[in-house]
Order: sequence, then structure tokens, then C-alpha cells
Amino acid sequence: MSKRVNIILPDSTLKVLDRVAGKGDRSRFISQAVLHYVKTRGTANLRERLKQGPWPTPSWISKLQKNGSQWSKKHGRDSIEKNGPPKFPATR
Repeated sequence: MSKRVNIILPDSTLKVLDRVAGKGDRSRFISQAVLHYVKTRGTANLRERLKQGPWPTPSWISKLQKNGSQWSKKHGRDSIEKNGPPKFPATR
């Protein structure tokens, strides 16, 4: 379904639009251009967020290795072999 909308464009943009789409094909061209822009911008934003995201950085990795080895000493395989499996609270 399509709806009619009125938009205001600068003269320079309208000249470019007429040159690439022609007067009978403006709506389709604008629709495709907007969808393409949103898709590529969304992909670029996602890529950027993934680059910045909460992924382990070298400082995180060293902290995980340090803390992980401490946890492993306290709760790891050696602890289980020595103390038996962990005790969980009884459930109903």
C-alpha cells in the first residue's frame, strides 16, 4: 500500500532527482533510495557498535585469566576431587 506525502526538497536535490529518475519515476526512486540508505546506515551502525561493543579487550582478558585461575583454585576440579561435588540448597 502506498500513501501520498508532500515533501519539500532543495532545488539542487530536485534537479538531481529529475536527472536520475525522471518525473514519472520519482516516487519509486525516492522509496528505493530511502530503504537503501536506512539498510546501509543500519549495517554501518551495527558494525561500529560491534567494534566498540562489550567484547573482551586485552585488559579484560588478563583480568579474566587472573580471576578465572583464582576461581578455578577455589571451585575447580581439584576442589571437587578434594571436597566432593558442590552442595546445592534443597528444593521443594
